[in-house]
Amino acid sequence: PKRSGKTSLLRCLAALNTRPVDELRDDQLPLRLPEANRFQWVHVDFQDSRVASPSGFGRYVLQSLGFPVPEPCNMDGFLTVMNASVIAPTVVAMDEVGVALQRHKKLDIDFWDGLRSLSSGVAGPNLSFLLALHEQPYTLAQHNASAGSPFFNLLGYTAELGPLTEDEARQLVNSSPVPVTDDELTWI
Repeated sequence: PKRSGKTSLLRCLAALNTRPVDELRDDQLPLRLPEANRFQWVHVDFQDSRVASPSGFGRYVLQSLGFPVPEPCNMDGFLTVMNASVIAPTVVAMDEVGVALQRHKKLDIDFWDGLRSLSSGVAGPNLSFLLALHEQPYTLAQHNASAGSPFFNLLGYTAELGPLTEDEARQLVNSSPVPVTDDELTWI
């Protein structure tokens, strides 16, 4: 559901795999990807107006990954650079995809088809898309013309977030580096 922690989960997954091991808690180490230091991560938040068009999205992703940005930075240029530059495992975490589909009309079916083509291009074996959605991808595809792209068929695994149990919430709060009293823990 909306405001259930999807953004926090995306950021946590990136942090688990990009931070030095000595900055992680012991219970976080098993959650880290094998050879995590090889991975590149970029977080795209579609609430950010900089990514509301194909050129803005392309520029943001390329700059975030440290890749050259072509001029003009259109979809063709973005795809060319990505196919030439993605040689290490790369995760593009896309947050608020529903906002992209509902508000950013320039992110049309050609944009989503372009992203799909990356998965079958040279970059494909090293490129993953991780999406945070407040509804199932197939539901989005049914209700949005631009989501009719086969890009949304790439999503092979979905996980539904729900509320934490009381034990999980207590464990999360107790993992804080800032000590919490029993009264504060109960209040939280």
